Amino acid sequence: MKFRKGFTLVELLVVIAIITLLASIIVPNYFKGLEKSKVGKATADVMLLRKSVDLFRAGNEGALPASLDVLVSEKYLSKPVPADPWKGTYTYTTTTSSYTITDGSGKGVSETINF
Repeated sequence: MKFRKGFTLVELLVVIAIITLLASIIVPNYFKGLEKSKVGKATADVMLLRKSVDLFRAGNEGALPASLDVLVSEKYLSKPVPADPWKGTYTYTTTTSSYTITDGSGKGVSETINF
């Protein structure tokens, strides 16, 4: 009697089932972690932009910059305004008593400063 080397169909199906089970657990957790890291980066960017706007206000007698790009040209930011993690741009809006910095994707990372 000769023994053939190889796997049976049942063994292959068990291995495929185990791999599928592991993938169904790991993949959603990976994407949750990825989204969480993007929100963290956007939060850090908004805080950096807020500090830069506050420095601009302190150095310009309370005046607000016309746009975030002014912060770069006036040397309040050493690098260009970063893109948000979702490949959008941060929006900057002002009123007479506040300003708001928001991520461009609408993921909810926003900060409004009243003065």
